[in-house]
Amino acid sequence: QLLEEGQLKRSRELKLLVRGGVPESIRGRVWLALSGADSLRAKYPRNYYQELVSCPSFKERTVATGEIEKDLLRTFPGHRMFREEEGISALRRILVAYSLHNTEVGYCQSLNLLAALLLLFLDEVEAFWV
Repeated sequence: QLLEEGQLKRSRELKLLVRGGVPESIRGRVWLALSGADSLRAKYPRNYYQELVSCPSFKERTVATGEIEKDLLRTFPGHRMFREEEGISALRRILVAYSLHNTEVGYCQSLNLLAALLLLFLDEVEAFWV
């Protein structure tokens, strides 16, 4: 109920509930709320993610994109989502977009695993913002 009302605030009660396990059906929405992704997203233009994935820099070959390409097929190879082109492409877009968004970090080992896990519960744009 608090999640639907947008009033999910950090508290001792919430901590106990989360430690008890967040149901899979609402896990993505809880992650969005507790991570601050909604607040962060509000600071950027509405189509910021789409602008990143369609900008000319997105297709450039960089050190980051080289590392991303190496890691794509190593990411949860047993999961059907990442054995299909649609899942791999979504993961690639998130990782390259993040490397453009946060040039100080760019891409680092294990970001692929975090982004892939988020894609299991969130859509592509939401996963980028978390």
